[in-house]
Amino acid sequence: MVWITLMGNDALAVCPSCAAKGKTAAECGDELMTQCTANMDKIVDAVHEANPAAQVVGFGYDIMFGGFGCNLIQKDVFPQCWHNKSEASPIRCFNTELVRIQELWEDLAAARPYVTALNLLGTTQIADGDTVAQIGKPNMDKNGPAKFWPDTLECIHPSKGAKGSGAMAIMAEFYKQYWSKTLGC
Repeated sequence: MVWITLMGNDALAVCPSCAAKGKTAAECGDELMTQCTANMDKIVDAVHEANPAAQVVGFGYDIMFGGFGCNLIQKDVFPQCWHNKSEASPIRCFNTELVRIQELWEDLAAARPYVTALNLLGTTQIADGDTVAQIGKPNMDKNGPAKFWPDTLECIHPSKGAKGSGAMAIMAEFYKQYWSKTLGC
């Protein structure tokens, strides 16, 4: 089994320069998806080629950026969401583009029997008591909870700790959806 968690840093690298060219958030999301798809195709195919019995599992990033000051990173990645006055919610605009990484995992799994895509979107919102969010259907109008997405971890990594952390909330849902069934425990 190979668990892959990639593509978030691609957004940090690709989207600001795309926005600087005057493209919309959706156009920059398209560029991100094109680049990530090409890279992920190569990675999962290389895993399979190296070991045809290997199974690959992955999922998109949960809704994040809740920590103090994290909105500055959001505004750097997809500034169009804050500059376009027609956007009803800059956070919804941002989340709409970022959760497309989940779609890429679903496309990988649909095209390859050795890839399993999980959907953990909304996990940390639920763990923080958000009554709108559901697993797989996050509250797109809110960032992830600050306590689970701190600025001390660059706003894109869940908080660490044995209990009550973002990482543990995500790992608990990962276990529930995948490992409990795969391992039969």
